[in-house]
Amino acid sequence: MIEICDITIKKRFCETNSLTLEDRFPEIYDWLKEDAQKENDWKQECKLAEEKRIAQEKAQKELEDRILVRAYYADSIKADIRKIDRAQSIRQFCTRLEKEEISKKGRVSEYTQMRIEVAHSVADWLDPFVDYVDELLAKKYKPEDFL
Repeated sequence: MIEICDITIKKRFCETNSLTLEDRFPEIYDWLKEDAQKENDWKQECKLAEEKRIAQEKAQKELEDRILVRAYYADSIKADIRKIDRAQSIRQFCTRLEKEEISKKGRVSEYTQMRIEVAHSVADWLDPFVDYVDELLAKKYKPEDFL
């Protein structure tokens, strides 16, 4: 007799006085075929579940990448807005400084004129719409130092 480990299988296919194991071959064959089909179905379900998981992970990664790209552009825009605001503030400061000096002294001193020149240079350096780098200031500062 064939040794079968599973007690359910043993009870189902064991020899009896009226049926031998050979008599049960068609039933055993059908059971093995059904069991093989169940295993194949299970493997297919596992494969589909894995493909679905991989697709979800890929979609999540693509979403995260899109978020990172959008955030990068948003950060770039925020930085440019800060630079423009600062450049405008510096230009307004220069205008006011010049007007104040003229109203008090009737003219702009050499010292104030140099401050205004440097301030305009810094404003242009900060302004993302102006293609300018102050080479002298760049040896000591970065544009971000003026934000």
